[in-house]
Amino acid sequence: MAWPNVSPFIPSNQVLADFSVCESSDLEEAVLCGERMFCKNRLEKKGIDFKARFFHRSAGEAGVARMSFGGEVAINPGKLDDIVLVQSVLTGHEHAISDQLRLNCNPGHATVFNYHRHSFFNHFPGTDKLLVCIDRTLLETMLQRQLGRSIKQDIYFQPHLPTDTSAGLSWLQTMGWAYSQLSSKSLVSSHLQSQIGEVLASSLLDFHVSNYSQALRESAEKRVVPAVVRMIEEFMEEHAQEPLTISQIARHAGVTARAVQLSFQRFRGLSPMQFLKEIRLRRVRVELETQQHPDVQVSSTALKWGFTHLGRFSSDYKQRFGESPSMTIKRRGA
Repeated sequence: MAWPNVSPFIPSNQVLADFSVCESSDLEEAVLCGERMFCKNRLEKKGIDFKARFFHRSAGEAGVARMSFGGEVAINPGKLDDIVLVQSVLTGHEHAISDQLRLNCNPGHATVFNYHRHSFFNHFPGTDKLLVCIDRTLLETMLQRQLGRSIKQDIYFQPHLPTDTSAGLSWLQTMGWAYSQLSSKSLVSSHLQSQIGEVLASSLLDFHVSNYSQALRESAEKRVVPAVVRMIEEFMEEHAQEPLTISQIARHAGVTARAVQLSFQRFRGLSPMQFLKEIRLRRVRVELETQQHPDVQVSSTALKWGFTHLGRFSSDYKQRFGESPSMTIKRRGA
């Protein structure tokens, strides 16, 4: 069984055809070429029909390749360096081991090999495969960008990437697009190549199961903020100096007070009145930091922005900014 075309724009046998980096029957030459593309490895011929054919194109901190060896070969990279490999067999088959897990790599399936994990491949005659290589640094950068925070644990992907699911098909479409673009000699911009690498990294994070999948889903839900929440935020920003109530805010948005409360709790993690207080605290701080009049009073500024309980205001201000309102004024005059 052979896979259909990698991309609707290019036949499988033409993928990276203009970017040959190795065509050799010499084992040592093939090893060195593999190291330049990916990482250190050991090759062992298990037959006489050995002919390494490697095609490769860089995509910034990622890369795409197409590989075949003619005959049967054992490939032992040991622990992968700081890279993740996504392998898709076009024709033939391989047996692989990833961190002691035995895998059958056949056409129509994709397999992920994680960094810092032991990997081994038994490549059978007539096998032609694609490899997407993504640097660990790029994956972590894209993940942290999507989460909006730093990460503490290494990224770990499930080794089996099913291609008969909607997510798996989305990965295949992205991969096909990347191979189609990078197979073209007219693509000479290193900047565009790097962008393709970023798309591959973010797509693998989005479309395949990892130990960060749940965090990514939760982060995406928070980013998809309903228009009504944004409308309310803008209204509160514009009218923060007025004595707003939940009922007024709800009337402006055309929803119930309960809907306002629930929407803010879900998408902002706080109540609308807490959000309003945050706006007002920031406005007070700006005035205390920028007011040129030497006799500016903390109390009058606080009252102006709706803080009628001055003791509670001072406590909230210090908790938010790490200093008292009077210290803010002193810093301004220093």
